[in-house]
Amino acid sequence: MGFQFIRWIVTINRPEVLNSLHPPACRELDEAFNEFSADPEAWVGILTAAGNKAFCAGNDLKWQAEHGGEAVREGLKNLKGGFGGITARFSLLLLMALHLAGDLSLHLHVTLFWLQIVLFLDCLNHA
Repeated sequence: MGFQFIRWIVTINRPEVLNSLHPPACRELDEAFNEFSADPEAWVGILTAAGNKAFCAGNDLKWQAEHGGEAVREGLKNLKGGFGGITARFSLLLLMALHLAGDLSLHLHVTLFWLQIVLFLDCLNHA
């Protein structure tokens, strides 16, 4: 389905591992957010995830156990945005479309929590 007015929707597509992130996924997210940052017409990006069990479980610990911590560090080394392509981007604000089953108020609290962190880090970056 194509969109006429929405251009930046990024979906983490690893539901089999609860959308946890390993260096290849982090690299793809970094590339997507690099493009988003470079687009002067992009104001809002929507980050969502596949599946119905988890938005993102964080670091893929099974991948790290199999490949080692050095492989993780090496895989993340040259990412402009850091882990997940986002942790080092203080000026990039994403609207997370949390589509998990369950209590909507919990999702709003999680989203507001992350927005507070992003805004706090942005303030530090501009101080």
